[in-house]
Amino acid sequence: MQRAVIYARISRDPEEQRSGVQRQEADCRAMADRMGARVVGVYVDNDVSATRKAPRPEFERMLADLHSKAVRAECEAPPAATAAS
Repeated sequence: MQRAVIYARISRDPEEQRSGVQRQEADCRAMADRMGARVVGVYVDNDVSATRKAPRPEFERMLADLHSKAVRAECEAPPAATAAS
């Protein structure tokens, strides 16, 4: 069985409701199920912008884990994300 990790991030969640990242995680878990993959890690940066130079600690931790082979993942972009505009 393939193993996968999930990275969820939302730029603004000043009230820390986490609904955006929870939806992203649920969508990713559903995709992993469809792909026959087992989720072995979840990394969440809530209320963290990707456009600022602010650190994204969970993203960096995920990259370090992938690099060290603590986890392995296969990623596939959804078709809408790769379609030409």
